[in-house]
Amino acid sequence: MSARHFSHLPDEDVERLFSRPPEALGRSCPPALLAVALGATLYMPGTRPNLAGDLVRRAAAGAVSSVVCLEDAVADADVPEAERNVVAQLRELARDEDAAPFVFVRVRNPEQIPAIVTALGDDARILSGFVLPKFTETHGAAFLDAVDDTAASAGVRLLAMPVIESPEIIHRETREDALLGVQRLLDKHRSSVSDARPPGARRSGV
Repeated sequence: MSARHFSHLPDEDVERLFSRPPEALGRSCPPALLAVALGATLYMPGTRPNLAGDLVRRAAAGAVSSVVCLEDAVADADVPEAERNVVAQLRELARDEDAAPFVFVRVRNPEQIPAIVTALGDDARILSGFVLPKFTETHGAAFLDAVDDTAASAGVRLLAMPVIESPEIIHRETREDALLGVQRLLDKHRSSVSDARPPGARRSGV
């Protein structure tokens, strides 16, 4: 898989607009590079029936990174069907992986991480990693351990994108201590963290 910002523009426009054209990004890029290169991330609910086709279409229109959501975009009763749909759609996407953006799955709980990777089998290569919701020092440890353990057992590279959106972060009185706690936890897993985002650092829909 290879992606490049503004790849949807004609070559003459890229040459006119940039003194140094955007470079290609691949799944093997260092996490520190991807952390600043993912751009505005496109979110789609895991229940979307034509998810694979929509991801290819939006990548062709310039989306470099995407998140397939199994958390707050999916009703509780719809989670099992959404999980099945996500696996089926990502397996389809893996057949056209050169046309895909970076794909992360936003999970509800740590157990979904090994379950999804196991269900994907060899097609787990289509995944760039997982989005970890409502991330805090105490809540996030199990998620990061699940990412690292699953990557090791499956023999694939999986990155983590913590989303910093807990009440402890929002409230001024607890924000500093909460952020320092997150920093301590992320420092232990730095090699597998692609990005850590506050609320609003994304775009939704297609």
